[in-house]
Amino acid sequence: MPFWSRDNTGRFTDRPFYTQAEIEAIALAELEACAQVAGHRSEWPLSDDMLVRLVESLTVRFDPYCDLSHVGVDVDGYTLFTRRGRPSVLINQDLASQSNRLRWRVTIAHEVGHVILHQPLYQRKDRRLDMLVEQPLVPAYCERLHMIRSVDWCEWQASFFSNCLLMPTQTVRAHLLREIPDLLQLEDGTRDAVRTVAAMSEQFDVPCESVRSRLAQVGVLKPSSRLDNRIA
Repeated sequence: MPFWSRDNTGRFTDRPFYTQAEIEAIALAELEACAQVAGHRSEWPLSDDMLVRLVESLTVRFDPYCDLSHVGVDVDGYTLFTRRGRPSVLINQDLASQSNRLRWRVTIAHEVGHVILHQPLYQRKDRRLDMLVEQPLVPAYCERLHMIRSVDWCEWQASFFSNCLLMPTQTVRAHLLREIPDLLQLEDGTRDAVRTVAAMSEQFDVPCESVRSRLAQVGVLKPSSRLDNRIA
């Protein structure tokens, strides 16, 4: 069970706090449970089929190719929560092309993170949430930019969950030790970093931007020392 603290954004009365280790453990436990039911092993790269099986096991409705034009051009997907029962997950049909397949995978994993980590926010009886007073259905919209770089606690948790699900820490470290035995740390933007990120993108079937995020999270990738690459 997570520790609950006050939500300073004002969207909820309080929010769940998870450590990074807790989020990864939850992600891998959910995947393993789903894999056992399906008669499969948990292995990486995680297959599209296993991702779909996982999200379908947790939702009342999953639409992998939905018209989301009515909610904004930047929304890759969203989770629709209810007071009771399982939520629905909708993924933007614009991600249906082969060129967007890796974004499609990350978006599904991100929404699974919302379902698993944040469903209690919408269903706890002992903590009435202001945003539920008038609305029986409450969506969590996920814009691409917020999924990549977010300081919002809710989006950060879902994005971290997605990275753990698609690139578990131990699997990432094993890959790096196998490919670069003497690796200590990479500097973002260098030739070695670019080569490593590209190789891991192919290895784990995820976008390069997700690999860069994950390598930073496990302490392997450090920011570029060049001033023009720093983010203000």
